[in-house]
Amino acid sequence: MKTITVSLLGVLCLVSTGAYAQRTSSADSLHHIDSVSVTARLRHEIGVNPLGVPAKKLPLTISTLSGTTLSERAITQVTDAMRFVPAVQMKSSYGAFREVSVRGFYNTVYMVDGVRDERSTINSYPLGDLYNVESIEVLKGPASVLYGYAATGGVVNITRRVPEEKFTLGAHVRGGSLGYFDLGAQVGGKIADGLNFYAGGFLSGGKQWRSTNDKNRSLFATLSYTKGIHSLVLRLEGRNDFYGTDAGLAPVMDDDMYRVSDGKLFLKKGEMLPGLKRHWRYNDASDAMYNRAYNGSLKYTLSLSPSWKLSDYVSYAYDDIDYFSTEELSYPTSPNPGPNYGAYTEDATGKRTYYDLDHVQFTFPLRFEHIAKTLQNTLDLSGNFYLGAVKNNLRFAYGTTLLNRTTYTGYNGPDVQADGRTFDADGEPLTYSQNTTYNPSFNGHAKTKFSKASPQQVWVHGFALSNVFELSEQIKAMAAIRYDHYSYRHTSGLAIKDGKHSYDDLAHSAYEKTTDWAISYRLGLVYQPTGALSFYSSLGSFYIPDKTTSFNPSRERFYDKNGNLITERRGGAYFDPQSGYQFEVGTKYTLSNVLQLNLSAYHIRRNNEIAYTSITEQENGKPKHYSVSAQVGATEGNGFETDLTIRPLRGLELVAGYSYTDIHVADAKEGPVTKLLNLREGTPMSWVPRKQFFTYGHYDFQRGALRNLSLNYSLSYRDAMYYNVGEALTFAPYTQLDLGASYRLPAGFRVAVQVHNVLNAKNYTSVLNGSQLFPNEPTNALVTTSTS
Repeated sequence: MKTITVSLLGVLCLVSTGAYAQRTSSADSLHHIDSVSVTARLRHEIGVNPLGVPAKKLPLTISTLSGTTLSERAITQVTDAMRFVPAVQMKSSYGAFREVSVRGFYNTVYMVDGVRDERSTINSYPLGDLYNVESIEVLKGPASVLYGYAATGGVVNITRRVPEEKFTLGAHVRGGSLGYFDLGAQVGGKIADGLNFYAGGFLSGGKQWRSTNDKNRSLFATLSYTKGIHSLVLRLEGRNDFYGTDAGLAPVMDDDMYRVSDGKLFLKKGEMLPGLKRHWRYNDASDAMYNRAYNGSLKYTLSLSPSWKLSDYVSYAYDDIDYFSTEELSYPTSPNPGPNYGAYTEDATGKRTYYDLDHVQFTFPLRFEHIAKTLQNTLDLSGNFYLGAVKNNLRFAYGTTLLNRTTYTGYNGPDVQADGRTFDADGEPLTYSQNTTYNPSFNGHAKTKFSKASPQQVWVHGFALSNVFELSEQIKAMAAIRYDHYSYRHTSGLAIKDGKHSYDDLAHSAYEKTTDWAISYRLGLVYQPTGALSFYSSLGSFYIPDKTTSFNPSRERFYDKNGNLITERRGGAYFDPQSGYQFEVGTKYTLSNVLQLNLSAYHIRRNNEIAYTSITEQENGKPKHYSVSAQVGATEGNGFETDLTIRPLRGLELVAGYSYTDIHVADAKEGPVTKLLNLREGTPMSWVPRKQFFTYGHYDFQRGALRNLSLNYSLSYRDAMYYNVGEALTFAPYTQLDLGASYRLPAGFRVAVQVHNVLNAKNYTSVLNGSQLFPNEPTNALVTTSTS
């Protein structure tokens, strides 16, 4: 099957160029933004569509948020922006780390200006501010054929602002009722003929909701140069962010809880203690995370002819995540009743465990630092030609990524020195520090150091070939194929010599290694009965390589999809790579600048899922802990999404979107391993709301006494969703309404007020360790003064 697919794609893409008749085109090109056709000179920004063909001619679903929409609502964080994209959900953890789900899958590649952020393929990660953003685009569905491995549910691309000839100068100052502030400034314009610049910076801080004292600090500069057939774009950016982290509220009950005084049910499993204040923090005073990062990129484009161009895009990124938190909270327990233990749980055998619910204890210090250095380069040749009456839009690209990432950890006993706490050689606490459950206060400071280093290297080579066939005015077809070679090297447990970053590395040939390769494809068809209306369908694939390089039978258990123990590599790997496909149909309709409508439905499946848990067994009368990795079943689902933009009157814009996402466990044959993992056929995936809805809009008064006034609103709804599949614990449905207004003053000044969560809806945004919930912000206001 793979050979046939490759052969067919090769025939479609490798159209002979010898017989085509070159047709000239205008120096000005037709571009499409949000499905609205405009004529403009080629701009330098890099969107999520690299094919050089307007989106309405492609069998792809792309959602877009403009930078204007974000700034109008005082949105500076990605988590707030993603409320307004169908079938997208974000998860936060530790108060600073983010994960993006598209169409129910958290394997989403995050990009900036078309460059992959390789952190998004490893685990959750902090994200910078959105001050220097032109737009956010989300390409829905598998995107491996365009952007390589791990692009399962989709791709999120941040497009930063580009320099223009027109001189611009602007700044703003903003303050909030929850103790938040931010300010930003930017300047740009023409330096010389063909040479433009854009630069600025952003700073945020303040006490903020839940007293985290988070800070975002960034500086950026961009130069663009165009002369004749040559074009260059140079970008530099640096960030130095601080996060106070967050342990959430005191834990929910891990089982039904009964009162000792009368034996009656006090709280059910998953319920929270009554009387907890939503702003209370249970962190240690030393808890903090620093994210220091900088990046640079250079893109050179050579226009070979009016219809062909060659570009080379090189980028380098340095990222340092430095984290410490005594994040795990629990209630003191005892096998015996006592004066402080007013509640108890009871297992199936009648054995009781007594709880002191008036205190929480810090039970695990998490100390790590990730330093990642990523070098990427993409060589891209694209253009169009005619073969008879068929216009071919051909693209060939070669990309390579080299990621070197070292994780430093401090989990040994002496690595954390804290008042009232001592730890054994495995980092497990021997003496807990406690805090009161009600009206908690900060603990004393802790001193930390590193003891181990675990370097890793990822090197990927990708070759992509695509063609969009314009068979007629009404019919277009797309065929794309990509080959990726993936190499992963890793070693762990190297001794730190200075308590910081110094260690004796091994030769890379001594690292544990795994390699893999994959072929991804996408086939699609577009039918345009009129220029404003198009229907499309597509079939696309994706893959995620397995990074398991070693197996320790004294600590680990591996199982294959049949429930058999894995004791050695099979075919060069312990587990099969995850892979899958998506079939999609959709339609797009554009009526000038008045109306844009997008509809799409899809079926998606990912095979060879790997699930994880841990078990404890008695060996020689002592407990023995094992981590369990098992390749079981698949994830499968169906979904529907739509978004509508209408501009019925001058100055009025209304946008609405809806998505239905049904993603669940599939092919999980019942057996000992699936029971151990608590996996059942049809179980919905966690952190994926089934229904989502949003609408936002604004109106700029056009005349009269109110002609300088602008009003806006934002409303979003998220259905209930599981946050712990095995325990079936859920977040309730949540609705948030925001309202805002701004007024233009003389001399280019503007004052704006934005009120978030007008209805003061109460819910929870995230959870730590499956039991510590993070409350959402209450009603709060932001006031902004700006000039431009």
